[in-house]
Amino acid sequence: MAPRLALTVLRRRRAVVAAAAALVAVPAVGVAMVAVALGAGVPPSGAGDTSGVPPVALDAYRRAAGTEAARRCGLRWSVVAAVAKVESNHAGGRVVGPDGSVAPPVVGRPLDGGAGVARIPDTDGGRLDGDVTWDRAVGPLQFLPATWAASGADGSGDGVADPHNLYDAAAGAAAHLCAGGRRLDDDAVLRAALLAYNRSASYVEAVMRWVGAYDAAGGQPVSTQSSGRLVAVRGIVVDAALAPRLEALLAAAATDGVVLGGGGYRSSQAQIGLRRAHCGASDWAVHHMPASACSPPTARPGESLHEVGLAVDFTCAGMLVSRADACFAWLSTHAGAYGLANLPSEPWHWSVGGR
Repeated sequence: MAPRLALTVLRRRRAVVAAAAALVAVPAVGVAMVAVALGAGVPPSGAGDTSGVPPVALDAYRRAAGTEAARRCGLRWSVVAAVAKVESNHAGGRVVGPDGSVAPPVVGRPLDGGAGVARIPDTDGGRLDGDVTWDRAVGPLQFLPATWAASGADGSGDGVADPHNLYDAAAGAAAHLCAGGRRLDDDAVLRAALLAYNRSASYVEAVMRWVGAYDAAGGQPVSTQSSGRLVAVRGIVVDAALAPRLEALLAAAATDGVVLGGGGYRSSQAQIGLRRAHCGASDWAVHHMPASACSPPTARPGESLHEVGLAVDFTCAGMLVSRADACFAWLSTHAGAYGLANLPSEPWHWSVGGR
């Protein structure tokens, strides 16, 4: 090993050992490979949104899915991203360097056989997790040391396979998911691969929900510029740029037993009609009165995202959503994953810009 490379490895190992004791314990479950870390439990249940995948993380996931081996097995970047979201919320709360380094490192609870965790005595002498008694899941993709020994990869190109580096961890996850010649473009095979990654049915469903959200979003935020093309999504007319995310959101809501409907696109004439009803009939009231002065608050003509099909007024079982109903609670938890934010003055109004 070259002197510079040896020094790099030594520094990383020392950093892990020094930081492990200071880390807040990451919840773990007794599974074959990994421990669920800081991510959302049932995506898109947790905080965060599809457009909020950190740029370095997004690059790491796409790079991992872009190798020849990953392409052969049908691995999509969205799968790697979904696993990372559930495992650690993309190393949430840590500083991620442009080289993929994560500080402080993500280190899970000791797998000591306690409540909800497996009993796995130390297998790596504390080299990766800083614990010489018990194994702990490590890194933003939460590998057990023994699994990293089998699937670890150098995704950053620095000559070191480090589970605490996002590029390496993403490459290792790709290798593990693709193992055995799996074809991950088959959902049944993908679910089996995820179950091998973490032996929990709820974990598999959580990851699959995020896969759907990331697939629909393409890893990019919805533009606040209209494409100029309107389409109907389950009866809600919106701009084509929003349509895939809205479809994914409505499907996820239906799966959870939440019946959402509503209205999207609104013509300028319809907006003027609302202003007359909510603000007053005078020209000043219709065109100039602040939105907040109307009852209920109503955007001026030309300023509403409804007029470009980038906002939805949701209904809950046929009634406009209110803060007191389950639909608002569901949207508050999930809508961010699909690029929609709430206008605080209107619990029913969700748009790509939150206005």
